[in-house]
Amino acid sequence: RRLLELVMSARRKRLKKQKGRKPRALVVGATAGIISALVKRGFRVFATDLSPGVSGLRLGGVKVESGRDANTRRMKEADVAIITGMTLPNRTLLGLMEMAKKHNTSSIIWAISGHNCGQYYTENGVDCVISDPSPFLLLPGPATMAIWLRKAPGTE
Repeated sequence: RRLLELVMSARRKRLKKQKGRKPRALVVGATAGIISALVKRGFRVFATDLSPGVSGLRLGGVKVESGRDANTRRMKEADVAIITGMTLPNRTLLGLMEMAKKHNTSSIIWAISGHNCGQYYTENGVDCVISDPSPFLLLPGPATMAIWLRKAPGTE
């Protein structure tokens, strides 16, 4: 949650101006663990997915909507969008980033697909990238994660 608060406060929508309401997160590419973690931490969560087998399911207590129908509306409502790396190979990432910019929504890429593209993502407008270079090797012991943050204008 601290990383999300940092990104949202340093970037686009200022939550301080919107007291009295839960922060709103959109999870694009519904991921049960991310949705559950956000719900447990007090976020109002929207989830979308392009897979017809996932749309309509409840994950982490949140009903998953079709990304084809709901992404534009939910991006407008969200303070932060957590977007899976699968949006790179399925060619929806550019449109999602344009929507995030248009609606002043902070963006985090959860990069399993494209995990080595963090610098590129942040240089092209993504606020934060969290990368897991070996997500399918869920072995006990320490894990390596990479995090990139976009530099705020004027801090170069």
